[in-house]
Amino acid sequence: MKISKILSDTVLLASLILCGLAVIAEMINAQIEDNRLIRQVETSPDVRTLGKVTDSTPTENNSNKLIRLDDGTTLILDTTDDIPAGVTAVLRRTDKRPGEQQNWLCLKALSTEHTTCYRLKGNLF
Repeated sequence: MKISKILSDTVLLASLILCGLAVIAEMINAQIEDNRLIRQVETSPDVRTLGKVTDSTPTENNSNKLIRLDDGTTLILDTTDDIPAGVTAVLRRTDKRPGEQQNWLCLKALSTEHTTCYRLKGNLF
């Protein structure tokens, strides 16, 4: 085998390994950022009380829930969690980057201090 072919194959393999490592590093950074935002939203103040959940229905593919509030508002959450009627829905915000806010729908039960938050896509208000 020629040395140039061996070097060419080695460079190609090294390039593929570096690309793979770059993808893995980006995925790890995204996970770290998500965890930071989740910790931040848990301690963020409520921006607005949206209402009480009256109904929670899975969508056709069961990967989302259609949430209905007592004022008639409907929202789609990217979750398969069971969401009971009667919990209070509040809006919270976190700063994803300086000047770029992320909206969250947080569900609070009256009987406990437990709050579960779900990321909302797009701009609300």
